[in-house]
Amino acid sequence: MRAVVVCYTRFGHNKVIAEEIAKELGAEIRRIETPREYGYAVMGCCSCFNIRMAIKPMDLDFRGADLVVLCCPVWAWKPAPPARTFITNARLEGRRLAVCFSTRAGPPLRAQEKLKQLLAGRNVNLVALGDIDTNAEDEALLRSEARIFTDRLRQLG
Repeated sequence: MRAVVVCYTRFGHNKVIAEEIAKELGAEIRRIETPREYGYAVMGCCSCFNIRMAIKPMDLDFRGADLVVLCCPVWAWKPAPPARTFITNARLEGRRLAVCFSTRAGPPLRAQEKLKQLLAGRNVNLVALGDIDTNAEDEALLRSEARIFTDRLRQLG
């Protein structure tokens, strides 16, 4: 299985999670980045009001991948705006997609629903949804939780 792990991180949690998943799957990592760092007010506003946020150019072609794993935070009960821009722009059609949300506010059920809305009608096979609580900010715990998520992915084949 050829996998690609994509992550957006603001504070580094998702970088740790994505690196562990990529290591476990033997996958490459692609990072979603914004042209500049925005403050909480701008990020929160963009998230609340579904405002698209620009991302730096990156390879959005996943035709050679069997599985794409997206690691991103949940902001205002939705996938972070840069991750939403990625989901909208990436060529994920015909691919299997797994998403691992990082959150500090419990299960990301509303973020999962927003993700499904963004993918509706695009022929993307959403094979796994997971979430990792980042309240503890313990890197070893983040890596351990990432391995548990990776084990779920392996069981999917």
